[in-house]
Amino acid sequence: MSTTLDQERLLTEPEERKFVDGTLADLVERLGGIPLDRIKLSPAPGTATEDDVVRFKCCELLDGVIVEKDMGWEESGWQQILSWFIEDYLRKNRIAIVAGADGLTRLEPGRVRIPDLGVYRLDRFPNGKATRVAICDIAPDWAIEVMSRSNTKREMEQKREHFFAAGTRRFWIVDPRKRTIEDWTSAKSMTVLTDDDTADFDTILPGFILKVGDWFNEVDAAFETSDN
Repeated sequence: MSTTLDQERLLTEPEERKFVDGTLADLVERLGGIPLDRIKLSPAPGTATEDDVVRFKCCELLDGVIVEKDMGWEESGWQQILSWFIEDYLRKNRIAIVAGADGLTRLEPGRVRIPDLGVYRLDRFPNGKATRVAICDIAPDWAIEVMSRSNTKREMEQKREHFFAAGTRRFWIVDPRKRTIEDWTSAKSMTVLTDDDTADFDTILPGFILKVGDWFNEVDAAFETSDN
């Protein structure tokens, strides 16, 4: 059931005026330097609500602005192959649920984000099962971002900060072209993983380990080699 606009609106008046009084350059800077074609102008920046972001496909809500999430064909393939490894573990031990790049997650009022892949421990939900809602109201325990060509460094930094502030415990930034993974275990602690490394997830998925090379090899089996 939707509420009235006044009840649904999650921004304060001063926050909204930042978009009205500022410039388009200010807005782009606030959103991490993303391309203009990812910023929706309807609803007007600063006025969008959670009802609005639910209506759009694969978009996020950032302080009243609807922003398209960028994911291409290749990045989607990387995500889906990784989810296979995780689901293979979960079929034997269903302690979490995995959501893809249309899984809206409320990180705080007025901020709805989507990881490319999110792993959510079921014991954090009421009654130990995921709630049937349009927007999940807990942050993923493990969030994975596969870098697309229009993603910016500042955008990923901002997103990482948002997720850790909301309770995420592991954040991956995967660069398909460099074939590296930034493995963040806190907002200030990061290790770079390559195809020679093995990652363990005992604090989130006990007993689950991922040989990064196995994942990359599955991707290589599906996609042609590219130097771009």
